[in-house]
Amino acid sequence: MNTNIYLYAFSNKSKIAEEIIFIYKNLVDEGFKISASLWICELLKEELSVDISSKLSSNDIIISIGGDGTLLRASKLAYVHGNALLGINSGKLGFLTEFDLKNIKSYTSLIKNNNYSIEHRKLIKVQYKNMCEYALNDVVIYRGGFSKLINISVHNSDGLITSCVSDGIIISTPTGSTAYSLSAGGPIVSPDVNCLIITPICAHSLMHRSICVSNEQDLTISINSVVSKNCQLIIDGSIKESIASGDNVTVSNTNKYLKLIRFKNNNFFDKVKNKLSEWK
Repeated sequence: MNTNIYLYAFSNKSKIAEEIIFIYKNLVDEGFKISASLWICELLKEELSVDISSKLSSNDIIISIGGDGTLLRASKLAYVHGNALLGINSGKLGFLTEFDLKNIKSYTSLIKNNNYSIEHRKLIKVQYKNMCEYALNDVVIYRGGFSKLINISVHNSDGLITSCVSDGIIISTPTGSTAYSLSAGGPIVSPDVNCLIITPICAHSLMHRSICVSNEQDLTISINSVVSKNCQLIIDGSIKESIASGDNVTVSNTNKYLKLIRFKNNNFFDKVKNKLSEWK
């Protein structure tokens, strides 16, 4: 077995620290060589007197420990370096994660024997002024911390797609269709569909609904009037910029993909039904 594992977690709270130690011990028992993000290295040294490297190699499998938010942060590392990413869910829903912590023993043996497949999830590019970033889930323009609505329009090369007065708008990939877009009334879309989902947030209208468009044309989101002082540009859950009236954000297709590790028992719609039925 030549597989190395790189552990990634976002929070160093006591609960996640216990879970990291548990996962580390299981992986070591299976013979994996382990490296990790810096704070995990320090945690393992303090708790177990174990020294491990914080260096990420391109052939490592990255394991994110947490929920979908943690996996989204880990995805930035994974697609830049070309690593495969596996999510272990210790959060709540975990649409993107592959299995829960309690099942780690059975799955580590599958990894050890290379008994898994790679699922490719397409990324989109987000451009605003001099900023250029990639998103796995979604791009959100939100009114910020003020109670006034904003006027937003979305165009492609054929012309106007939609305009609305609302709290904001979500441009979602199929991967992100089970995230914020779903909460705002958007559809669930299979991750292998080549589209983008445009979903208004609390539109002041009876007519506005989500629209699915081809991902082959660039989308331009324009802020036409802002009553509040600043809107927020949010990419995969992280606030990136403040934007104002007259500003444009461009969302475009890419040839970049995130590689997610999947096992044979993974079925997207079974996961959707199971996850939504357990959400409380």
